[in-house]
Amino acid sequence: MGALGSLLFLTRRLSSEQRWLLFASQVCLVFSVVLELMIPQQIQRIIDDGIRNEDVGVIASTSAIMLGFTVTSALFAILAAGLGARIATQTAHELRVGIYKKVTTFSFGDLDRFQTGPLLVRLTSDIAIVRNGFLIAIVMIIRSPVMLIGAVGLVAFETPQLLVPTLMVVGAMAALILVIVPSLSPLYAAQQHRLDRLNTVLQENLAGVQVVKNFVRQPLEIERYSERNDDLYDAAIRPARRIAIMEPSFMTLLYLAVAGALFVAGRSETSLLTAGELATFFNYLLTAMLPIAFLGFVLPELGRMATSLQRFVEIEETVPEVAEHPSPTRVASLTGAIEFDHVSLHYRDATGEPAGPPVLEDVSFSIDAGETVVILGSTGSGKTSLVNCIPRFYDVTSGAVRLDGHDVRDLAFADTRGQIAVTLQEARLFSGSIERNITMGAPDATREQIVEAAEAADAATFISALPNGYTADLSEKGTNLSGGQRQRIALARALVGRPRIIILDDTTSAVDVATESRIQSQLAARFAGSTVLMVAQRVSAALSADRVLLLEDGRLIGNGTHEELLESNDLYRTIVESQLGPLDEVAALLGDGGPP
Repeated sequence: MGALGSLLFLTRRLSSEQRWLLFASQVCLVFSVVLELMIPQQIQRIIDDGIRNEDVGVIASTSAIMLGFTVTSALFAILAAGLGARIATQTAHELRVGIYKKVTTFSFGDLDRFQTGPLLVRLTSDIAIVRNGFLIAIVMIIRSPVMLIGAVGLVAFETPQLLVPTLMVVGAMAALILVIVPSLSPLYAAQQHRLDRLNTVLQENLAGVQVVKNFVRQPLEIERYSERNDDLYDAAIRPARRIAIMEPSFMTLLYLAVAGALFVAGRSETSLLTAGELATFFNYLLTAMLPIAFLGFVLPELGRMATSLQRFVEIEETVPEVAEHPSPTRVASLTGAIEFDHVSLHYRDATGEPAGPPVLEDVSFSIDAGETVVILGSTGSGKTSLVNCIPRFYDVTSGAVRLDGHDVRDLAFADTRGQIAVTLQEARLFSGSIERNITMGAPDATREQIVEAAEAADAATFISALPNGYTADLSEKGTNLSGGQRQRIALARALVGRPRIIILDDTTSAVDVATESRIQSQLAARFAGSTVLMVAQRVSAALSADRVLLLEDGRLIGNGTHEELLESNDLYRTIVESQLGPLDEVAALLGDGGPP
């Protein structure tokens, strides 16, 4: 997308009111330029009719007229700039809101590809560049051509013998711009790309500051950040050097034009110009050069705007990997029955193509409504990927996931995600009160429902012990709480809406075994009708579950009760022995007469 294309793109997005404001701003600019072009004629009259004839009256009256032109021109210019600032700021606001809305429609896979750091750059730096570029375009795109045409025309009318030097200077400046400006767009694109990389490093280090400090990595991370910053500096200095060539070149051309004018004026008595005519010519020459000079600085900004706007369009035109069915099936209330039918899942690269081997391969099982199922497996076996397919955070590559017999791809997001609660191992809390964090799961929840959810998550006791209880404020990410407390608040947030399907992705990893046992008891007592899937590392969670799913390298290699898997699955027996000890001791401890 070039500079002209970006301006047309932005103009098409303006509302009818904004288009009228844009039209009014351009009319004001034309009036401002016309009045500005009349000022050199008043200077000529002051010199030739006032100063040469020592006529104070002409000087005073002409000065008053010139002052009136100047003030009126300035007022029109100020009004145009104010309207332009309003239009550009509103446009930036709408783009920022639009890109944020678009990002909220992205699936987990889309967010994996775009990454947090570059998205922040597009929401901040790129939108600011678009705003500034659009404002400059509104103020200068019409003003510069009108000023140039008017100034050249007046030179031809007032001092026709100086038209050729004027055209030569204007042509040389235009040629210089045409050589330099087109080369700037790829340089600006490289600059924004390196800003993405710098912001990614910054975001990673701020989010992982505890890790950096724990391993005393500050010097190395500072060096890493400095390297990215140096890369950005190198990318930013290249277009700056080319732009720096233009200003001294313009001034050189101006002086050459002045020298040419003096030569023409003094070469013979018959072509001698008056002092007023020379002064008028110099003013018109400067007036003719200014719009070219302005364009020399405006066009690079428009190039930057086009580059940043292209990055916005890239997001806007991205089709989310997971999109709601255009005519979704509505299910007011799910029972909680889940079926995986020969499901395979690939994660995708930046081009949308499968990246690497499948993370799930030909997985099939059924879960009845109200069952409690524990999902076990080694790190990287596909446990989290499996549960993420249920609320359609990712779409399966092949096969189908069904809820109550309906393919999840055919269901409305509000009907599925509104009845499925997912809590992650890394509890993500937001600044604000504990009550606000919990009610994100059900905005209309009453205090009684909030307390009930907190009790089910074994969080009510420590919340009540806080100075302000449920209204206590949390810091960013809830860092003023322990890891286990954050997990329990996140669990309460999931439970407050009384979901039909509860997915706990290693949610109790930061709590002790006794607390985990209490949470499981509360879930069994208070949410007996809900289907519960627990991704767990501890075998103890499987002992009271209705069923256990065992994954290995993305494949389902075990599906049954704890006792059934002890009998039939070698890997499961190995996991149990590694965590609980010899099987005969486990059987004796449980008193269930299990296998030796």
